[in-house]
Amino acid sequence: PLRQTLHAAERVASGDLTLSLQVQRRDELGQLQASMQRMTQGLRELISGIGDGVTQIASAAEELSAVTEQTSAGVNNQKVETDQVATAMNQMTTTVHEVARNAEQASEAALMADQQAREGDRVVGEAVAQIERLAGEVVNSSEAMNQLKAESDKIGSVLDVIKSVAQQTNLLALNAAIEA
Repeated sequence: PLRQTLHAAERVASGDLTLSLQVQRRDELGQLQASMQRMTQGLRELISGIGDGVTQIASAAEELSAVTEQTSAGVNNQKVETDQVATAMNQMTTTVHEVARNAEQASEAALMADQQAREGDRVVGEAVAQIERLAGEVVNSSEAMNQLKAESDKIGSVLDVIKSVAQQTNLLALNAAIEA
């Protein structure tokens, strides 16, 4: 279970968030595995939220581009109408109104794009903060796993001593039996 948990932590640290730990233990290692599972899920949700924000920004940029193209077309129409001012005064007036409407739409779209860009910046800032917090939790988890490994090594050493004493006791019992 410890190796499995270490492997999972290494995969998350390398950017693989598809891993799903099966938590079956109720001890400290099980709690660590459950925390890692929650952390991985949180990262998945965070990255999904960032993706949604980027999609919104891209959509706003496309809308701004379309409005800009409309405005450009209106300006070209206005130039043509100005060249034909003697024969097309009514057309020029209509075109000027259309250009004004398109410019207003462009201004509104620019304001909306600016707001969405600020929102995207805020989302990215929150994402960075959460990633930094999660990175801290990964470091804490790694330290806890290292401490757990050190404690396991100590227990292994104690078991080796007990095994050695048991072997010596068996030899002494055998010697006593032979002498008897």
